[in-house]
Amino acid sequence: MSLSSAQLFPCLEFARSFVAESRALVFDLWQKADLEVELKEDRSPVTQLDRQIELQFRDKVGKLFPKHDVLGEEFGLTTNGSDFTWVIDPIDGTQSLVNKVPTFGTFLALLHEGVPVLGLIDIPLLNKTVSGASGIGVFDELGREIRFPESLPFSENDIVALGSSGTFQRGGQELYQHRLLQAFPTARAYYDCFGHYLLATTAVQGLVEIAVPFWDVVATEALVRAAGGEVVLLEKPEDLFGYRSVLLGRKEVVEKLQLYL
Repeated sequence: MSLSSAQLFPCLEFARSFVAESRALVFDLWQKADLEVELKEDRSPVTQLDRQIELQFRDKVGKLFPKHDVLGEEFGLTTNGSDFTWVIDPIDGTQSLVNKVPTFGTFLALLHEGVPVLGLIDIPLLNKTVSGASGIGVFDELGREIRFPESLPFSENDIVALGSSGTFQRGGQELYQHRLLQAFPTARAYYDCFGHYLLATTAVQGLVEIAVPFWDVVATEALVRAAGGEVVLLEKPEDLFGYRSVLLGRKEVVEKLQLYL
């Protein structure tokens, strides 16, 4: 079933209003000298803020879209058998948060029949937000519409972003990472969702993410497609909500990234 912009617009408005509210929680915690940090089973850090934001999100979805499913990093999947699934990473970059590096933020996405159709990336401490949906378009925090240029060949001035070395290792793609670093000497590694914000606003023209959690990339996939960019999954995930390896960005840049696989 295809979706109309009229169906998605209330969902987009909800996503925007939610992160506007959740920023207050972030700012409050940012002022504290010490943050209570726990380590999850995978040794990644988590704070009370991560859990609090996700719980509030689940509560609001339950009230506004009671039939929709919700998948979150902290509390897993809650399913009602819906064609719609909300996906949240409440704090992408908790390690940055606890170390007072202001590039962490929130990923929100909405899937329809497994396809990302709405995305939002919010960087609260930098006052940066990009959001959009299929058939509606993509807009930054100043309300400017974002579009990837069409039929624009790769230029040496184009910035290519890579995920962390650890994810390339996890995905068995160290050789691909080496080839990319040789082919693109000015390639940059952006941690947290900040690099994704830069891609979704076309400041960065290409992004390679290897073996990253589902909730760390599907919002960006939705935004890139809605802005006229290209999304290439490097393999079909066995588990819809499992790790994901993907190339994203301007079509001509993504095609160049594929040459070094």
